[in-house]
This record gives sequence, C-alpha cells and structure tokens, in this order.
Amino acid sequence: KRNKQQTLLPLLFVEGEIHQSSLYELNKSVHVQCFHDDPLEETRYRQDLYVQYKHPTAIIACIDLCDPNVETVIQQHQKLSSQFRGVRHCLDYHPKYKNRQLVRRFDVLMSPEFHHGLRYEFPSILFFHKVRIIIIFFFMTKKKKRSLDKHGLIFEMQIYPCQMTCAAVVAAAYPKLKIVINHCGFPLEEDMDIWKQGIALLSKCKNVYIKMSGGGKIAVFGIDNFGVDRVMFASDFPVDKIHGDYDMYWHMYISMLVKNHFDQAQIQKMVHSNAIHFYQLNGRSSKSKL
Repeated sequence: KRNKQQTLLPLLFVEGEIHQSSLYELNKSVHVQCFHDDPLEETRYRQDLYVQYKHPTAIIACIDLCDPNVETVIQQHQKLSSQFRGVRHCLDYHPKYKNRQLVRRFDVLMSPEFHHGLRYEFPSILFFHKVRIIIIFFFMTKKKKRSLDKHGLIFEMQIYPCQMTCAAVVAAAYPKLKIVINHCGFPLEEDMDIWKQGIALLSKCKNVYIKMSGGGKIAVFGIDNFGVDRVMFASDFPVDKIHGDYDMYWHMYISMLVKNHFDQAQIQKMVHSNAIHFYQLNGRSSKSKL
C-alpha cells in the first residue's frame, strides 16, 4: 500500500541532494525492484513518478521466473509502464548463512521451473558437486521462444559466488539474453577465491555485464576481466545514504579509476555510457564533470 514514506523517492531524486549535487549530474536513473508487496503496484507507482519527474528513466521489475504464468506477468508490467526494461528475480543463496538464502537451493538457476521462464525445456540435467566444483551436463531438445529474449528484456542476476558456475551455464545457453551481475556478485572475504574463479568464468560470456557497487581491488579485478565496455558503476542510492552522501560515492569511484590509470573516455563508459546503452536510456549528458 502507498503511504507517506513513498514520497522519499521523488524527494531524493528530484528535490533532494542527488539533484542538487555540486559535482555530478543525475542524467538518467534506473529503479531496480525493492520487494514491494505487490510488484505490479511497484511498477505502476514508478511509472507515475516518471510521468511527473522524468525519473526513474528505466524500471526493473520483480518477476518470479519460476512462475508458470511468467509470460502473462511480463505483459502486465509492459502495459503498466513504458519504462519497463527488465526483470530481477533475486536468486541469492549462500550455503553458510540462512538470512542470505532467498531461494530454496543454490542451483535453482538450473531447475526446470526457472528455465520455463526463459523458454527452454531441459529434459535432462545431471549435477556432480565435489569440493566446490560443479560440472553440469545438459541437453536441449526443444527450443521455444524465450520470454525475456522475445520481449527484449534485461535479466538482473543477483547471486553469490557459489552460484556463478550455474550462472555461466545459463548465460552460455542464452547468448542473446542481456544479463547483468548485481553488486559485484557479493564477494565476501571468505569466498574470495571462488568469487575470482566465477568472475573469470562469467566474463567469457559476452552477453554478461557487471555492476560495481564498490571500489578498490574488487572493482579492478572485475574490470580486468570484463573490460571497460561491460562494467557499470552503481551508487545503490538511496540505500547507501546511511554511509555517505551522493558526491562521496562517485568521487570515491572516479578517484579509484584515475588512480588505476583509466583515462577519461574509459571512465565515462563505466560511469555513464555503458548504462545508457545497456538500459536503453537514450540519454546524453549535458555536463562533463569527471
């Protein structure tokens, strides 16, 4: 249900400190689902904001790809919003932490229900799991039109490092599906080795991009693997407001990139141009404040 707290989003985006940033222009914005009780209402409300404020420029909706009615749900979101660009089905599963398990098992990406949402039929999937190594054999017999491909939608993939091998199989099976890994793939210190292996594997799939919500060695490793054309930096605002203001985050990102010898054209891609292209925002910055 709507309440007074919902005024926070337009206030932050249009009247608040982001819009008034002294250093960085908010040219376009992407709203990624945030667990509204009713995902359709979330899309409807964000579309209302766009009509009034021209933000968010793109909407990524919450859609359960294991839902047998996924095609109908996608069409409902399309009818509600001209800014609807894609889907996030949060697949988070960390084997050690119960509060980081949003799906029933780590390999849900390989389940028949999930692939029904992507419009493939998998008659046989065999798993062999030993010492954190996953070998997956699969055979595809009947190819259908893929829901996300057919609609030209983006798949925001939110996963942990232990799920990255399965994610790479999905990306290879759907080479025309645009996929972006959220939050750098959650590189916890204890999972760093398997995270690096997973990032190296995913980066080989040219349809996979990665969003960096942090800096330092993690970001540099991601850029080294994916290249400057498939990396996007994200502020995760207004969630990150509890740790600092909008300018602070972008200053941190850009300073880190300059320190690591990326030139202005490369930085512009990672903080602006790649997102414009990936999310089909069709925007153009009127300022150059790098």
